Amino acid sequence: MECWSTEIKELREEVTEMAITFDPEQIVSNNELLMSQIVSSEAVIRLLIEKGVFTKEEFLEMVNVVDSEIGKNGVVSQMKGG
Repeated sequence: MECWSTEIKELREEVTEMAITFDPEQIVSNNELLMSQIVSSEAVIRLLIEKGVFTKEEFLEMVNVVDSEIGKNGVVSQMKGG
């Protein structure tokens, strides 16, 4: 038990140090982060379609399904019991 608490304390200290000593040049804006996510998602989707894992039509159908499941607050309807 003592071993775990020591490891957790050390990990917490490392994380705190990392959070305090960040490089300002490595900070990205929300827009940059979002754009990176969009580009990555698009690349994966295109590869999966090219490899025949699913068709573009199947993908668009699933987008509609997921879109309809997500509520105003970004919470999936099924999680709310709907």
